[in-house]
Amino acid sequence: MNKPIFESIVLGCLAVSSAAVAEETGPSLGLGAYKMVEGAPTQVPDVTKNASGLTFNPNTGTLLCIRDHPAAIVEFTPVGEAKRTIEMEGFYDVEGIVHMEDDTVAVIQEGRGDISVFNITPETREIRKADTTTIVVDRVGSNLGLEGLTYDPATKVFFIVKEKEPRKVYKVTLDGEVSHPWDAEKNTMELSDLSGIHFDPATGHLYVLSHESQAVVECSTDGKVVSRLHVEMGKAEGITVTADGALYICGEPDSLLIFSK
Repeated sequence: MNKPIFESIVLGCLAVSSAAVAEETGPSLGLGAYKMVEGAPTQVPDVTKNASGLTFNPNTGTLLCIRDHPAAIVEFTPVGEAKRTIEMEGFYDVEGIVHMEDDTVAVIQEGRGDISVFNITPETREIRKADTTTIVVDRVGSNLGLEGLTYDPATKVFFIVKEKEPRKVYKVTLDGEVSHPWDAEKNTMELSDLSGIHFDPATGHLYVLSHESQAVVECSTDGKVVSRLHVEMGKAEGITVTADGALYICGEPDSLLIFSK
């Protein structure tokens, strides 16, 4: 990682490779005001391939990136300083990752279709699947399965997206009750696939990522579009927002985009 370049990304802002249009008024993160910052894209620290999900931990001020094969979680700061790599034993094809509350984190396995919930402390260096709490969502059994994971701490529910064939949005309680807040095949939001998702507590909105459509859509939790952002990345996989409102997107093999207002 070239740290001076990374720091310029966080500090600078350049209007390139982004176009957005607001489609509905109301409280909003306002994707129309976001621009890709100078120096982007860059690389996820200590990841050379298979960057598959991203989340921000406000308690530590760090980002967590999930690597699907071999499974691991890489922690780094918003200015690109690698902190540690947490190996994951017994996991297969992990995709989305979300910081829930306190030390609690969750990930999803794409084809096996489940959520694993566990704690990451400052001392954690390895996570064993057998030691996690598992919530079964949808045993998809394919490479077109669960792709993105996020969490609403107020209502204590997960939101998950299934990539395609068919596209699906899931709402999952901690007790394992599964529902669909909208039909993603009928209300596509003009996204041909669904590759990542982030919930913003400040607005109560979801931010849905599509690598095929090269877009992020801000929407209500029942699928009403609020704003849209064009994203130029080969295979966008994970999305999160940091405490200062910066938008981070990771993609395979190891790319990282940063957008700022």
